[in-house]
Amino acid sequence: MFRLLIQSLPLHSLLSSSTPLSRRYFSSIPQLQSHLSPSSQHDDVERIFHMMTTSSDPLSLKQSLRASQIPFTNDLVDRVLKRVRFSHSNPLSALEFYRITSRTKGFVHSPYSLDTMLYVLGRSRKFEEMWELLLETKTKYRSLITPRTAQVVLARVAKVCSVKQTVESFKRFKRLVSEFDVSCYNSLFRTLCQEKSMSDARNVYHALKHEFRPNLQTFNIFVWVEITGRGRGVFR
Repeated sequence: MFRLLIQSLPLHSLLSSSTPLSRRYFSSIPQLQSHLSPSSQHDDVERIFHMMTTSSDPLSLKQSLRASQIPFTNDLVDRVLKRVRFSHSNPLSALEFYRITSRTKGFVHSPYSLDTMLYVLGRSRKFEEMWELLLETKTKYRSLITPRTAQVVLARVAKVCSVKQTVESFKRFKRLVSEFDVSCYNSLFRTLCQEKSMSDARNVYHALKHEFRPNLQTFNIFVWVEITGRGRGVFR
C-alpha cells in the first residue's frame, strides 16, 4: 500500500520534509497584520526590545513597560518575540517580558508567541525554564499547546540531547496536551529524522507503533528511506 502511494505522490511534496523544522514552521506563519502604520509598529517593537536588553532586572523591565504606555496586542507581542528570535538576545529577559504580558488583564498569548518563546529558550538550552513555561500554560491556557508546539520543543531537545532523552521529553509532553494524536507522534519521527538519523526514527517508530495509527503524513516522513531502499519494512 505504502509503495503504491510513493508512485502517486509528487516527488517534491514527498521530499519537502527535508526542510529544517524551525525554518519551515516559522516561515509558514502568515504575515502578521496590524491596524498601526508599519513605522509606528516598528518603533514600538524596537522600544520594547531596547527595554528588554537594557533593563537590569525584572522589576525595572516591568516599570519601563508600564511607563511606556504601549498597549499590548497579540500582533505586537508576536513581533517582539520574533525580534528576539532573530537577535539571539537574552532568553530570560524575553521570558520575563512574556510573563509580564501574560499577567496583563485581558491579554492572552497566541500559539505563535508561545512557540516562539519556547524556541528561544530551547535554543539557549534553558530546558528547565521551557518546561516550567509549558506547565504554566497547561494550567491557564492549555489550548495554546498544539502539535506545532511539540515540533518546536522536540526539535530543540533533540538538537543537543540523546535519542533516549528526546523520547522521554516526548512522553513528558504527552501529559501536557488535551488531545494527543498521530500528529504528535509524527512530530517526534520528523524530529528524529532531521536531528538524529533515519535508523533512530525507525527504531522509535517500531517501539511506539502500537500506541497510535499511522497516517499518510507518517508515511511521508519515512518516504525518503523507502525510495532509497534503506528502510524496507518500516511499516510492517
